[in-house]
Amino acid sequence: MSYQIYYDKAFIKVEDKFVPMINSGSNNCWEVNFFGQEIPEKNWSVLNYTCRSKLLFSRDEIEEVAKRYEQLSVENGMCFKTRNRCFDAGEFERWILCGMKSALTVEEYTSCGNIINIVDYSDSSVDKWERYPVHTTEEFLKLLDELKDCKCLNVEFENNRQVYRPKKESRSEKIRKLGKYYALKIDSELGSYFCSFRKYHTVFCRTPDYIYARAFESEKEALKYLEKHKERLGRYKLKPVLIETAA
Repeated sequence: MSYQIYYDKAFIKVEDKFVPMINSGSNNCWEVNFFGQEIPEKNWSVLNYTCRSKLLFSRDEIEEVAKRYEQLSVENGMCFKTRNRCFDAGEFERWILCGMKSALTVEEYTSCGNIINIVDYSDSSVDKWERYPVHTTEEFLKLLDELKDCKCLNVEFENNRQVYRPKKESRSEKIRKLGKYYALKIDSELGSYFCSFRKYHTVFCRTPDYIYARAFESEKEALKYLEKHKERLGRYKLKPVLIETAA
């Protein structure tokens, strides 16, 4: 049985609209990687099967798209989230809608090393398909206006298997930027600072401003954390200390 596997989504935010991009592939199609191994087919495409020339969708239109694809999933049972596991009722719709929450701009994607192309595949001959790279939202909108008469358009990342996203800043990193925070220090003159837990051990570092040191907004928050994890941290005799860094 042939079905479509939906691996990932990477919506592009273009002003107040979205390009609903998904990464998918048929369970029966394979490609050969650099090492000569067969791997599952994966390709980027826009959720626009009802209107192949449309790339930009409003929030309301995305909601309609999600309902339409959910109905398709329920009716034909051919939309899978992993190999051999299909979407449950209502799950595909929610999966699509979540794409708006994680949407990034063209600039944010390209800053991470992604290459974005608008593809004009209106011609029946694959050799005549045109790919236009875009680096900014302005370029995207300008090119879209130039291609407005094309019947079949798509957007893709040049890497057909994955997309690179900005690294999310941890809460500790955000707190450290305030210039004043608390850290948990072993109660001795040369005591180390608590960083994090690992499966079989606890990580410490020598200086409080080391990038892995855990930071707390207040002494109360630090003490609460100590109490919560007293089984693992109790033997280290930690205490909250105020850290002030140069502005």
